[in-house]
Amino acid sequence: MISLFYLRGKIISPVLLLIFLENIDGVSQYKPVQEKRDIFNVQIVKGQNFEQATMEKIRKQLREVLPRNSQINIGIVSEIPRNKSGKVRPMESKVPVNL
Repeated sequence: MISLFYLRGKIISPVLLLIFLENIDGVSQYKPVQEKRDIFNVQIVKGQNFEQATMEKIRKQLREVLPRNSQINIGIVSEIPRNKSGKVRPMESKVPVNL
């Protein structure tokens, strides 16, 4: 199941966030998590060409699609945690959406 993200007053497919993160050099895995409407945590696993500027590239890419006042927290992890079934969810939203 893929979560829907609530952005800019609209419900959007989270695939949009994945497109923005997909081609960032130096990141081997990532997982955006929407904690609140304006708070996003992004877990990343460093890739081969990771450098400190990679963190700013991630923020810049996400600012293209997220509201300006969004808080973007980036955490470096050794691996993206798996759920109970052993799968890695590519993204997650903890914001309830009423359709």
